[in-house]
Amino acid sequence: ALARRGGGGGDGKERAVRDGKGHEDDLKGAPNQAKIHRSTKIWAMYLDLEESLGTLESVKEAYERCLELKVCTPQMLLNFAEMLMERNYFEEAFRAYEKGVDLFPPPHQQR
Repeated sequence: ALARRGGGGGDGKERAVRDGKGHEDDLKGAPNQAKIHRSTKIWAMYLDLEESLGTLESVKEAYERCLELKVCTPQMLLNFAEMLMERNYFEEAFRAYEKGVDLFPPPHQQR
């Protein structure tokens, strides 16, 4: 999972964190628990751990929860779809892409 995030020395992982930073800025006055719950950095770490140590079902549940909470960054979504495609779950990967189209407004969408 970490290897897919970065092609050149971890810069892809940093980009994924930067893409979702807006969520953290929106929570400046919120309680700490809300900040932690919506932190893209913590979600990225959690998803990496699930991919490394969890079952396929636990990984899918973690990504689905991330999407439901709208904490997912474009890079997280791409990692989820890629993981599904590697395991030949093509229809689920396509549904993940469709959720991304709904979740991320332009400029993330190219039309």
